[in-house]
Amino acid sequence: MAFLPSRHELPASLLGIPYPWVAVIMATLMNTADTWIFSTAFMLYPFIQDELALSQAQMGLISAALLGGGISNLPGGWLSDLWGAKRIVIISLLLMTLPAIGFAASESLWMLIVMGAFIGVISGPVFPASTRVVMDWLPRRKLGIAMGLKQASPSMSGMMAAAIIPTVAVALGWRWTVVAALSLVAVIVVLLISFYRDKPTTGTQNARTSLKGIGELARDRRLLIPVLWATIFAGIQFVFYTYFILFLVQKVELSPVQAGALMGLAQGTSIVGRILWGAASDTIFQGRRLVVLGIMGITACVSYALLSLLTPTSPFYVIAIMAAGHGIASLAWSGLYAVFIGEAAGPGRVGVAIGLTQIIMRLGMVLLPPLFGLLIDITDSYSLAWRLASVIILVMTLGLFILGREPKRVDPPVAAEASR
Repeated sequence: MAFLPSRHELPASLLGIPYPWVAVIMATLMNTADTWIFSTAFMLYPFIQDELALSQAQMGLISAALLGGGISNLPGGWLSDLWGAKRIVIISLLLMTLPAIGFAASESLWMLIVMGAFIGVISGPVFPASTRVVMDWLPRRKLGIAMGLKQASPSMSGMMAAAIIPTVAVALGWRWTVVAALSLVAVIVVLLISFYRDKPTTGTQNARTSLKGIGELARDRRLLIPVLWATIFAGIQFVFYTYFILFLVQKVELSPVQAGALMGLAQGTSIVGRILWGAASDTIFQGRRLVVLGIMGITACVSYALLSLLTPTSPFYVIAIMAAGHGIASLAWSGLYAVFIGEAAGPGRVGVAIGLTQIIMRLGMVLLPPLFGLLIDITDSYSLAWRLASVIILVMTLGLFILGREPKRVDPPVAAEASR
């Protein structure tokens, strides 16, 4: 490829862009391809439900299958440490197209669940591998904003899917829409093959060390406390994704179109929030990630408490302001958290650390939404659920402040030099 030097050379720039930032763009595309399949599936739920006559609980089983594939995060992270991120991501994205086509061809609930589970398992390595790309190429003083950019990709995928997928599904049907959506994945794979190079590392030895050190990582309090915080935070975030639109329609008495627009607004502002929080951690707080995560926990606590105050008499502009604020306060934490875990784990263990922590976080994502749903069914009160979420986040954030520890890391020389 004429644009890049050979695979054994370290590129300095591409089209005038310093190569470390090209790597961030490539990592963002990796995440975009991964989350695009999930966003497409979620947008097609109404069409799938109508055609196959599925209940709400059955649709929930499909979501659980898609989200329950995190068991591959750990081996995927280890393989990214062993082989490099590029190889494992390309293999995962290519293999993921097979169950995606199977998902489109499914004629029954059990086939949707099986194909959804395969999609989740095969996609598992992409997040730890793309996180390693950013950790490898960027110096510590720029990691916050770089990871914020990468982690904006799930929200961008969700916004693109909301704008495009329903219209395409009306024209083509939901099955052919899934197949058509794979074209974006194919384009991204071509871009990765053409323009991305892994940063040279002592990958094999580091990976062996990281595999032996899984138990040590699991016992490391610098990781344990933030992971417990993130597990609850991620679970409550999926509570929001699951019930916010229902809350607005059933209790605040908005139309589904208005409620969907407000969810889109929250997703959009979360993109801005990821970048702003990351930049603040790099500059104002000089790399103190734990402090910024704690501040985000406090703002999320306040935001969920405010949601509990919404009623049918609340002006629409007030609800819109609260939705926008919630995106910044409560949905923008994952990029900075990934930086924290990567810095605490250290070079050579980034992939396996991210993979291990993702497995634990999946417990919150899978368990908390149905538990909160049960609470809402029993009490018929969304407001109580939002207040409970606020209290839980407050308790976990206080624990993060009291028991958490900032990692002490220095820049790898190659990454620091390449970013200048």
